[in-house]
Amino acid sequence: MIKEWATVVSWQNGLATVSCDVKASCNSCASRAGCGSRVLNKLGPQTTHTIVVPCDEPLTPGQKVELGIAEGSLLGSAMLVYMSPLAGLFLFAALFQVLFGSDLA
Repeated sequence: MIKEWATVVSWQNGLATVSCDVKASCNSCASRAGCGSRVLNKLGPQTTHTIVVPCDEPLTPGQKVELGIAEGSLLGSAMLVYMSPLAGLFLFAALFQVLFGSDLA
């Protein structure tokens, strides 16, 4: 399980709004010039992420909570995000080959 600490912003009716800080360790890493994460961190000014999660027990603003996501869920989401454009590319390539692959076209 991948875990991250977050700060509670608000809690109402079983839904907690939490804020997660983005960790950037680019100043302490030795490979600053060739790192893709450093480039991605410079693209956006967003330093916090705010999400709403269900929570049964009441929380107070400012309280620290630990959020977790299962590796299987994360890997499934990554496969969906990265493989669906690739599958679409092959599907449309095959479709256009069938439609426009003849000498008549």
